[in-house]
Amino acid sequence: MLNPFKPLELIKAEVFTSMPTQFRNKSRTAWSDPNRQGAEVECFLEGPSFDREGNLWIVDIPFGRIFRISPQKEWDLVVQYDGWPNGLKIRADGRISGAVAVAVSLGAVTQLQRRAGLIAIGLPVHLMPFDFLRACGRPLTIIQGDQDAFGALPLVMALAAHVPGGARVVAIRGAAHNFAGHLDELARRLAESIPESLRPARPPAAPIGDDPSRVVS
Repeated sequence: MLNPFKPLELIKAEVFTSMPTQFRNKSRTAWSDPNRQGAEVECFLEGPSFDREGNLWIVDIPFGRIFRISPQKEWDLVVQYDGWPNGLKIRADGRISGAVAVAVSLGAVTQLQRRAGLIAIGLPVHLMPFDFLRACGRPLTIIQGDQDAFGALPLVMALAAHVPGGARVVAIRGAAHNFAGHLDELARRLAESIPESLRPARPPAAPIGDDPSRVVS
C-alpha cells in the first residue's frame, strides 16, 4: 500500500527551563482531587503563548497561576487567583485573554486587561464552586450547552441569579461540555457577547462621488 506521507522524523526534545523551587509547593487542591484522584501536585502547566518581546506565558491550572518566562529563562508570577486557568491567548493589540476548558478563569486574566465585561464558557458547576463570580463587579455572560454533563443548565441559571445585577445565560441547544458539533454557534454567540468597548473600531465609510452624505458601508 502506497504511503502518501513523509516518513516520521525523530526529534530529540530538550528542556528549555523548569519551574523554580520557590514556586513548587506540592499539595492537594480542588483541581487535583477530581483530576488526580486526590494526589498531591506541584503544578500542571498549559497554554504556552509568546508575546512580541519573546516572553513565554503559561498557566498553572491547579494553583490558579499565570507565569511569564523571559528569553533568559527568568520566571515571573504575574497573577494568582482562586480558579483554574486552562489556556492563554495574546491578542494582536497585546492584551491577554484567558481560555478555560475545565473551569473558567474569570478572575485572573481580568487583572491583566481592562475589565469591561466577563464571558464564561461551559462552567463545570458540578466540579467546583464559582462563588467568586459574585464579586466580579462587571457584566457577565455565561455560554452553556444544555447537555453539559459537568454543568447542568438549571444550576448555571441559579448561579447567574445570585450574581449582583444578574448575569446573562446563553444556552446552546444540544451542546455538550466540549461544544462538539456546535463550535460555529459558540463562536457566533461569543462574538455577540463581547462588550462594544472591546470590539475593534470600524473604519469610516468611504463617500461616493462628491456628496459626503452618500457613503459605502
